[in-house]
Amino acid sequence: MARYEYRKLKVLMFEHNISQFEMAKKLGIAVSTLNRKLNGQCEWKLSECQMIAEMFDMQIEDIFFKNKVAKKRRTGTDG
Repeated sequence: MARYEYRKLKVLMFEHNISQFEMAKKLGIAVSTLNRKLNGQCEWKLSECQMIAEMFDMQIEDIFFKNKVAKKRRTGTDG
């Protein structure tokens, strides 16, 4: 499973003065679960993504998928 940190969501929470406690309460999950999700250790449920998108009046894709840069591995070719 790929591991991503959700920096954009963290920034949105900061800009809107929403604590992890408040966000977890709105989503109906524990703060520890939210923290793991924000740090890419757990996957988000679609329903959680929808609720977050509605909170910020944004599209899910704009919060969770845009500007995600895939890291390329170098192959072991000595050319």
